[in-house]
Amino acid sequence: MGCPVFLLGFGTSPAREEYFGGGANICRERLFLCHGIVRGIRTGPDNINADNTNDVMGKKAVGYLLYNFLILATIGIFLLAVGGWRAPQVDPARSGFYVFLGLALPVVLFANLSLLVYWCVRRKVWLLFPLAALLLNTGYFTAMYQWPGGGDESRPADLKVASYNVHAFREQGADIRQTVRQMAYLFREEGADVVCLEEFVPAPRFGLDSIISRFHDWPHVAAGVAITIFSKYPILDAEVIPFPDTDNSALWVDLLISGQKVRVLAVHLQTTGVDRAQRNLSYQSRNLSVEGSSEAMEQMQASYRANAVVRAQQVARLRQMVDTLRMPLIVCGDFNDMPSSYTYRAMKGDLHDGFKDCGSGYGGTFRHFKGLLRIDYMFYNDAFSGERYYTLDVPYSDHKPVLMDFSFRSGETDHGSGKTGSER
Repeated sequence: MGCPVFLLGFGTSPAREEYFGGGANICRERLFLCHGIVRGIRTGPDNINADNTNDVMGKKAVGYLLYNFLILATIGIFLLAVGGWRAPQVDPARSGFYVFLGLALPVVLFANLSLLVYWCVRRKVWLLFPLAALLLNTGYFTAMYQWPGGGDESRPADLKVASYNVHAFREQGADIRQTVRQMAYLFREEGADVVCLEEFVPAPRFGLDSIISRFHDWPHVAAGVAITIFSKYPILDAEVIPFPDTDNSALWVDLLISGQKVRVLAVHLQTTGVDRAQRNLSYQSRNLSVEGSSEAMEQMQASYRANAVVRAQQVARLRQMVDTLRMPLIVCGDFNDMPSSYTYRAMKGDLHDGFKDCGSGYGGTFRHFKGLLRIDYMFYNDAFSGERYYTLDVPYSDHKPVLMDFSFRSGETDHGSGKTGSER
């Protein structure tokens, strides 16, 4: 039995079901089917996919914004890398901005490396920006990392020098006797000829004479202001270089080695001041003081810049001596600054960096902060050839001891310059 068309508009009733009999159920089913067809006609195929289309367009918009954001970020981080490369050339007294750029350079370079990988995968021309940033800072990379296998242990050396910030012998607690004994044993086993100790602060119950007695393998001693140099070779002359308004200083000794006069300069430059400020910041954070935390952060930044200025002034004083010296020279110690700093560039000048010449692996010398910081150095002029540079990860201080083997160069007459015809 056919289904009247008017049922599409009016539905069914008991009377109609009785009239149509069993055909009413068939009509009801057809009604629902027709209703669906009519609904489809009203919406149309384009409207059925409208939600999907909107989703696709939304994703494209987000992708477009993200792509452009990455382009801007690539350019911005490239400019930060250029600033970090420039930082060692700018005196901290002129600009504090470059001080913090130099400090942040490792993070900036890591960001450039990540962007380089991303743009290489995308095969976009923007990869040139992070690539240029990394190439521009090659000097920083080589001052922090050298391929394993650097240096030659088999070659005989004329001199081995050790430099160690001993942290006042207090890293392991109250037993200064044990710490001093362990240090003396360490340098004896390593065969050090000259041992330069920074932050050398004897305890009242274990004074200078007691410490010297433990370092009996080095009979010649020069004691300065919190710096002491022990030597197996005779000390011809010695002088303390005090720095005004600070406890830091430098100490040089002239040694007689194989009939030749050699100067060793041990240095301890101004601290960063970050530790004290960081403790204050941690205290304010634990007490949930937003205002106190903000003030502590400002103090930390101000302290870091002020101490960077002081280190630059201290280095300038040391360079006055180094630049006029015409004899074999080794400069070592704790400089409290990274290779991306003005301090490093000014102190190195035309000298050699031992780690860059014959180091191996990662160059970190500070045991805290995951061992990432390199703030202790060994520089020398053209009188020497570096044979081997290395550090030891021992728990006697917050620093690692730095050791280096040297050989005298043959045929050298003027040792006042570290230049050999190529920039190091």
